[in-house]
Amino acid sequence: MAYGIPIKEKDDPYVDLAEKAIEYLNAGVLPGNFLVNIVPVLKYVPEFFPGAGFQRIAKIGRQMQTDFRTKPFIIALQDLASFTTTCQVTRLWNRLTQRHTERRHC
Repeated sequence: MAYGIPIKEKDDPYVDLAEKAIEYLNAGVLPGNFLVNIVPVLKYVPEFFPGAGFQRIAKIGRQMQTDFRTKPFIIALQDLASFTTTCQVTRLWNRLTQRHTERRHC
């Protein structure tokens, strides 16, 4: 879908990654899930400190958000570099001109 990457009906790695990233985002921002949401100074507590499990979840969630943004982009760049796909703009332009040509011949 995005970047011209087709989405699979089942077990799509990009959809799975998006769902996991949203789960971690929701876990981190819901009020009352973590004490740090109420007392912001706790974000400076070391990760090993008792009660600082939110830092581990934040770290995993941050990595998932980064992967969610960058992995599809990197795959799209690799596909463009290897000429296994066409630019999304080119694909849309070709589709638009093809429709225009078909209408003129009808």
